[in-house]
Amino acid sequence: MIKIQPSVVTVFEGRSWLYNGYRLFKKEPSVWLVSLLAYWTAMFLFGLIPILGMILSLILSPGLAFGFISLGSALDNRRPIAPRLIISGFTGSKKSELLILGFFYLLFLALLVLLASLCSLFTSLFGI
Repeated sequence: MIKIQPSVVTVFEGRSWLYNGYRLFKKEPSVWLVSLLAYWTAMFLFGLIPILGMILSLILSPGLAFGFISLGSALDNRRPIAPRLIISGFTGSKKSELLILGFFYLLFLALLVLLASLCSLFTSLFGI
């Protein structure tokens, strides 16, 4: 198992990271805005499907986030941009890992909601 440690960086490195992100946005703002609009539209359409839509959107969100990372990489390296970049997380070799990550995301979010509900229940029952 690979152990990943977070990197501790200075404030200046964080500022540089934000600046580079803005620089990528300025290269092709229309591509970013259309991609974001497509993502929001997909999430809205998933939301129209009771319960299953919310579950699907949570499971698919890591793969879609990977698509935005691929889009940024393509823009930064001056590679051609295609609409399928947004779903590249589901077409590459890491699709199963991204789906598993989505299942864990769903699971932990459900556990968090359950814990919050239990805390609320105990608070209302015992007046804590």
